[in-house]
Amino acid sequence: MTIDNALLRFKPTLKQALELGDSKVANVFSWQFLCILPNQSYEQTTNADFDINFGGDYKAELIGICGTVYKDITSSTFIYQGYNSVTGKQNIGVELVNVGDMYPHWGKPVILKITHTVGDLVIYSNPFHVAYDAKTVLRADYRGFGTNNGVDYTNFNFMQSFGLKGWFNKYTDETETTKYLQESGNTISSEPTISISSEYTFEHLTSYNIKALARWFRSPLFYLNGVRHTAGVLTTGEREGNSNFYEGKFTAYPNDLDVYTPVFQIAPILSFTPIYPVGVYTLAGLLPKIQGQFNYPITLGIGTLRVYKEDGALVNTFAQDDIIITGDSFEINQPAADELGKYYIKFDESLFGNVFGQSGYLVDWNFEIADGDYDEDDYESDDYFTN
Repeated sequence: MTIDNALLRFKPTLKQALELGDSKVANVFSWQFLCILPNQSYEQTTNADFDINFGGDYKAELIGICGTVYKDITSSTFIYQGYNSVTGKQNIGVELVNVGDMYPHWGKPVILKITHTVGDLVIYSNPFHVAYDAKTVLRADYRGFGTNNGVDYTNFNFMQSFGLKGWFNKYTDETETTKYLQESGNTISSEPTISISSEYTFEHLTSYNIKALARWFRSPLFYLNGVRHTAGVLTTGEREGNSNFYEGKFTAYPNDLDVYTPVFQIAPILSFTPIYPVGVYTLAGLLPKIQGQFNYPITLGIGTLRVYKEDGALVNTFAQDDIIITGDSFEINQPAADELGKYYIKFDESLFGNVFGQSGYLVDWNFEIADGDYDEDDYESDDYFTN
C-alpha cells in the first residue's frame, strides 16, 4: 500500500476521490484551497497504488462533486505514461494547459475526471477550483530527485506545480548578530549573515492539504510565485467552526537570485509551418491565396497578417475578417503580392488563439516572385553545342 501525496490525487471512484480525511463532525465543506488559473499550465505526477494506463486514448472533463459535467478539457490535458520504479505500478504525469473560461462555474469545486475512451479505466481527482482572481492564488512549483515522497523523479522528470489559495503577508528580519566587548569597553558587532523570512496566509486548508504540503514544502526544490523558498514551515489554527477547513500560515526563506519560469513539460511546444507561398514563383504561377499551419487546433483572434518587401516596405495587410480557420490551419483567399521581388510575411500572435495561450515561436516565412521571361543576355552563343 502506498500513499499518494500528490496535490492532485486520483482514485478509481468518485466516492473515494471525495474521501480526504476530513473531520467526522464537519458539515460545512469547502475545497477552495487548491486552485488553478485558467490561463496557466500545471503538472502533477501521481503515486497511485493501482495501475493507470490510458495508452493515449482518453477524455478529460471537469465535473462537479455530484458528477455533473461542466467542461470537456481533453484538448487542454496532456498525459505522460510511465512506471514507478519502487512500486512497479503504472502511473502518469498530468499537465493541464490553459483550461480557459469556466462560466458559469467560476469558483465551484471541480474534479478532474479522465476516462479511457477504448477501455474501462476511469479516474477522479480530489476537488479543486478554477480561480478568477489571480491576486489570491500562489503558484507552487516543486520537485525532488530519485524517489521523493513516493514520486519517481527519475522516470517522471517533471517539476510539479499547482495553485494555492493565499497571499503574501510580510517579510521578517530574522538576522542574528553576535557582539563582544573589547578591553577598552567598546561594543563591536560581528559581521551578520542577513536572514529574511516571508510569511504567507493560506485559506481553506483541509486535512489532506496540510499533510501533503508538509511534505512538498520540504522538497529539494520548492518555488512560490517563481522564487525559491527554503526551510518552509506550515502552521495551522483551529478548525473553523464546524467546517472541514483551517487557516494556515506558511513561513520560509526566499532566495531572490534563484527563480523558476514555468514551461510546458508534457504538452507539445506550439509551432508554426508556412505552407504557401514559400519558394520562388512567377507572376503567372503565384496562386491567389496564403496558407499556414500550426501543430494544434486554432481559433481566430484579433490582429493582422502583413506582407513586406525585402527592404521592409509594407505591401499588404490582412485582418481577421480576411482569414478562414480550418482545424489547425488558416487560409486567406487573396494573393500575397502582385509584383516581382523578394518578400516576407509576419503576423500578430493575437491573431490566432489556441489552448496554449499566446506562446512565443519563430516564424521564418519568405518567398520570391521572379521574372519568368528570358532576356537575350541570358544565353551566350557557346551555351549549346550542335553536331
